[in-house]
Parts: sequence; C-alpha cells; structure tokens
Amino acid sequence: IKKNLSFVDYLQKGVRMNLVAAIDFTQSNGMPDDPSSLHFRQNFDFSQLQPSMNQGGPQPNQYQKAILSIGSVLMPYSQTGRIDAFGFGGKFTNGEISHNFNLNGSDDPGCNGPHGVLDAYNMALSNVALWGPTIFSQIIRATAAMASSAQSQGRLDYYVLLIITDGVITDMRETVAEIVRASGLPLSIVIVGVGNADFTAMNVLDGDGQKLAIDGQVAKRDIVQFVPFSSVANRGMEAVAAETLREIPEQVISYFATQPQLQLSV
Repeated sequence: IKKNLSFVDYLQKGVRMNLVAAIDFTQSNGMPDDPSSLHFRQNFDFSQLQPSMNQGGPQPNQYQKAILSIGSVLMPYSQTGRIDAFGFGGKFTNGEISHNFNLNGSDDPGCNGPHGVLDAYNMALSNVALWGPTIFSQIIRATAAMASSAQSQGRLDYYVLLIITDGVITDMRETVAEIVRASGLPLSIVIVGVGNADFTAMNVLDGDGQKLAIDGQVAKRDIVQFVPFSSVANRGMEAVAAETLREIPEQVISYFATQPQLQLSV
C-alpha cells in the first residue's frame, strides 16, 4: 500500500522551499512622504521590529508590516534563510521603469530573512521613485523560469512567490496567462493585499471557486492564495499564519504527487 505523503513528509524527504518576494512600487500606493501612503517613510528602528506589530509609538507602514509578518510565517520552511527580493513598477533616476528589479540594488537579489528584505525595501524607497503601471506578469514569469529550471533538472526545489500589492493591477489578462502556464511547475504564489482597495481581481486570481483558464487553456492546479492583509492582521499573528499557509501545503503535495520520477529520499 502506497502511503500518501504529507507536506512535512516532503520536507523531511529533501524538498527545498525557496522564497521570493516582490514589492509593489507604483504610485497608486501614495507618495512616501504622505502619512496616508501605504509606503509612508519615517525614521524607525526596524532592527527592533517584531512580527506581533503591537509596539507603541511610531508604526511601520503597511508594506513593512506585511514583509515582516508574512516573511516570518514563511521563513521556518526555508532551509537557507534567504529571500530573493524584487520590486516592480518603480522608476530609476535614469528614467528607466522596471517591473522586475533587485530590491537591494545589487546583482544578487538575495536578502537575509525578513529583516534583510526590510532593509532592502527601505533603501529602495529612497532610491527608486514610485511609478507604474502595476504589472504582475513579469515577476511571475521570472519566478516561473526559476521553477522551470528546477523541474527540468529534476531538483527537489519548490518556489513560493510572495507579491505584496495594493491590488490595482493593470495586466490582468497577461497575469492569468502566466499563472496558467506556471500551474504545472513547483510554484505557489501568495498575493498579499495591503490597504483598502478593491481586491476583486485578486480574488479572481486565487481561483478557489474554479481553476483559472484563458484561451482554452485551463490551469493544471490552483497555485494562488490571496491574503487580505489589513483585515487578517487585525486578528493577530496566528490569523496571519493560518491564512498565509492555508493552501501552500496542499499545493506542494499536489505538485509532487504528479512527479513520481523524482527520487525522494526515504
């Protein structure tokens, strides 16, 4: 009798979880010098910031809270402690607009855990102008390429892409197409909605009601989880953890169940 493996079984048998974060640098979030902005920039000792977010005094902005809390939930599943962090929708001083740039400004996007991503985000906020439009498809395509490489090489790697956004997406059709194409890869996408915008499009991408489809192509599996951060965070870190991890374990199981050729250690 063949045993059905659990999420923990797969981790114990050598599956490596890789974390990728993408931060929305578009103008719809509000300018960083505006206190009402989701990217509001202020002096803050981020080294002392804890995931509980119940500190007195000045509060981190919505992106900083989401980076730390969601990152802290996912971090225990990373064997390396590394998060590859990117931004999208930003404009550089040379006039270039990018929908997939290394958040830390270096050639290597790797950051040391959630606090490393926070440091990179704070630095980028000072060096990259918020611009637009809001394009998801490029960062999804780039992460899918990493997952595709792992799949073609038979590596036991699984990728989780964390997209933190205000939800005002402008390339819905292209994003659906990229998700459908990536649905057979070792990849999960967690979209974290900050602020109080209309998240209808994000719920469509989640695909819980029915699998995403476009031009006659249907997603092989549901790989997207949407987390409305503001409403969930008000219920505390346990609620954030539960909502973030609600679908990832089953998505990992559903992927590796279709890959019997992979040699999992016993």
